[in-house]
Amino acid sequence: MVILIYDSSYRFDPSLKKPDYYLPHYLAENNKVIYVCLPRNVRSLRPLDIFKSMLLRFSKEENNLYVINWPWWLSTTYFNRKLSQLTSYIRRFIVKAYSKSIRSEGDRIVEYYTHPSTFTFFKIFKESFTVYNPYDLFAKYGVSDDDASEKYEHMFMKKFDVVIVPHIAMKKYLLKIGIESEVVPWGVEYDLYKKALENEKVNKNILDEIKKPIVGFMGIINERIDLDLIAEIATKKKGWSFVFIGPVKFSDSYNEKFNILCQKENVHWIGFIKPDLLPEYLIKLDVGVIPMSGYLKRWVKYSSNPLKLHQYAAAGLPIVTCEIENITNYYTDVFIAKSKTQWISNIEKALEKIDKSKNKISINHKEAQKYDWPRIIYEIENILIKTQAS
Repeated sequence: MVILIYDSSYRFDPSLKKPDYYLPHYLAENNKVIYVCLPRNVRSLRPLDIFKSMLLRFSKEENNLYVINWPWWLSTTYFNRKLSQLTSYIRRFIVKAYSKSIRSEGDRIVEYYTHPSTFTFFKIFKESFTVYNPYDLFAKYGVSDDDASEKYEHMFMKKFDVVIVPHIAMKKYLLKIGIESEVVPWGVEYDLYKKALENEKVNKNILDEIKKPIVGFMGIINERIDLDLIAEIATKKKGWSFVFIGPVKFSDSYNEKFNILCQKENVHWIGFIKPDLLPEYLIKLDVGVIPMSGYLKRWVKYSSNPLKLHQYAAAGLPIVTCEIENITNYYTDVFIAKSKTQWISNIEKALEKIDKSKNKISINHKEAQKYDWPRIIYEIENILIKTQAS
């Protein structure tokens, strides 16, 4: 198969590695893969390389993996209808790159999408098999702001040959609106976390200087995170340390609230950590939390698929989270909090459980192995082969 994977970064963010960052490398082991993406880490490039990143470029990265880098300055203008001519040019560029450098007799082409922002490239090849594999239902979850309305996302979902969603709650929701889907959870780089746990005493970092126990959040820090909740818990439980790991994106009012929160003696913001180094930080936490804001809770139950869930688990952490459908189906040490009182009591339960566990590592670590990326990609490949055959 020849698989075209479209990058989901509808806003350029060099600090993140979303699942589709890993997909090309694993899929390319058995297929030819064309990864159509925004250039990453543009802020750290030399002037000449920054100039190159403004141009459409085609290159071979490794065996069976080809990359089409397209201009970073288009990252916030996917849905600008005035760019229709430019979009057509990019589509022609992709077809030409494939035909000139990769094409061979008998190719079966799969176009693989993970975000509504890339629907502008839908069905570049008339004979292609199309797959939509989102890690959230973006219109419901509010991730895509004005870029992707619910109607827009659903309209396209009905056009795909197969839709793959990360959990059963999404499947049930889509079935109600007439969209069939397959279920495959997102994965985690399990070996990275296993290695970090084995070398915990060797890998020293700033978290070694923070008072235990440490309750941590990892991810983008923005309006979706309930800062009022964390502030109240931090005030009541001064013996706990609260750590935020990740880049910050917020409005001015949220900025002020976050700065006030970080002034508390037991609240710490670590900032951006390179994704490859994240395991060395997460394993220093005692509990991983997913504290979504109240305005999201109506939809987050079935539309959200927190990628950090598997990362927390692989790091050997018990998890305390707001209510998300089927989340307890993944791991044993997951505690659902429906109120502020439950948040405190459930963190206490998680800490008690980790104290009693072997080597102070949650059973979640062992359970996370079944979500290792190679296993997940194998499931996805089998669905592609099965659905194409039918």
